[in-house]
Amino acid sequence: MNNKRNFKRSRFDRTYKDSSAPRNSSSNKRDSTNYLGDVTYSSSRRAKPAFDKKSRGSDSRPYRGGTSSYAVNRSENTQKESFNSNPSRIDRSLNRDRYPRSNGRFGESRGRFGGNRPVRPYGRGRMDNKNLDEIIRFIKSSVNKPKAIEVKEEEKFVGEIQDVVTEKALLKNLLNKGFTKTTPIQAKAIPVIREGKDILGLANTGTGKTAAYLIPLIEETLKKRTKTLILVPTRELAIQIKNEIYLFTKDMPIRSEIIIGGADMYRQIQNLRRNPDFVVGTPGRIKDQKQRGNIVISNYDNIVLDEADRMLDMGFITEIKDLLKERKADVQSLFFSATMDKKVALLINEFCKAYSTIEISQQKVTDLIDQKIVTFKDDEAKMEKVEELLGNFDKSIIFVNTKHRADKLMKHLNEKGFRTDALHGDKSQNLRQRIMRNYKDNRFDHLIATDVAARGIDVKDVSHVLNYDVPATVEDYIHRVGRTGRAGKVGIAVTLIRE
Repeated sequence: MNNKRNFKRSRFDRTYKDSSAPRNSSSNKRDSTNYLGDVTYSSSRRAKPAFDKKSRGSDSRPYRGGTSSYAVNRSENTQKESFNSNPSRIDRSLNRDRYPRSNGRFGESRGRFGGNRPVRPYGRGRMDNKNLDEIIRFIKSSVNKPKAIEVKEEEKFVGEIQDVVTEKALLKNLLNKGFTKTTPIQAKAIPVIREGKDILGLANTGTGKTAAYLIPLIEETLKKRTKTLILVPTRELAIQIKNEIYLFTKDMPIRSEIIIGGADMYRQIQNLRRNPDFVVGTPGRIKDQKQRGNIVISNYDNIVLDEADRMLDMGFITEIKDLLKERKADVQSLFFSATMDKKVALLINEFCKAYSTIEISQQKVTDLIDQKIVTFKDDEAKMEKVEELLGNFDKSIIFVNTKHRADKLMKHLNEKGFRTDALHGDKSQNLRQRIMRNYKDNRFDHLIATDVAARGIDVKDVSHVLNYDVPATVEDYIHRVGRTGRAGKVGIAVTLIRE
């Protein structure tokens, strides 16, 4: 009888005892196992552990909690992980800032490849001791400052909204949204933007910078049918500005579109073909659509860079320069930022020969926040401190340095009865939007987030910010605590530091 197969057998359709063992007849036994279990090499060239479905217990089921898509698959012999089991393992996984990587020289990379491959620079979860000590010193110096005092109502606003808005339909929408008075940045920036000048606007977070450039640009669009491109650092901030445009232009012949990563590319292309008046997006996706021929930068009359310092910190300098180089000669460029650092100054001096600087001298972000330090000895004591603190918090944001830590902390706190959810870059865009919407609607009380939410997210009534992990830089610390104490209100920021 002919037992030959009618298809060509792949050299990967074999089972080996160990990946490092020589490929001989003695290593091709089906009953041999290694540290991965019985591993089958298929023609897909991917190793798959062979699980016994009958022996799989409840611990091997993936975890899916709250609105999170976090899932962990465990094998039959894996014990359930928690913050109270195996403290040494938890200490290594949750305090990676204590274990810095190598210095990034050639020939010192870790892993099986080795060779002259450079080590990746420090990530959010790890930092060197020198940087950590510098941040801790800054936090301790901020704690010793006088107690924060809430800004008085008459100091927040300087005039009536009717004095700066000329379009009746726009004024109606602003009044319906609750805008009755203007802030200092709005009163100073709106007249300058109407003159067509390039500006650099410097003001604290929560002072109305978005409305300061949207009001004059919407009026110009209604009169001259101009087009505006708005660049922002994060998807969440882009969605927030898109919603503001929608509310401001209700019942007006103005169309806006958002271009961000994680969203449906085909739908964005179709919406761009409708020639929207306002396009809001992140630099990476805008550049992608430009290369596809769906966006022509020279067609836009106004270009706005909101949170310019944050975009430069995130490494968008190349994308921003590529976009600004293609703008037309008479374009109006508007730069808005919370801080004026060297990167922002170099960028605006390169692309704007003459511009007006509008700086609002107010209290620093940290001056409106009562900053505290809570020390702990080990990770078990750290979790006890967190549970004790959250019992006194009304609505808070808990910042961590890694995505894995955010999901793990969310699971633990939910098991303890707290209403939490996690936000980080590994989640889909639809899920991130749903989480932020639920948080704003008070469907849960505590948002666990990486630094993706540390800038540009405007959520009302955040009473506390908890730094579960020490941030990587001083700037990250400032932007984290800036999520509370907004619009002149006093907030409380707590940072956990090991003794």
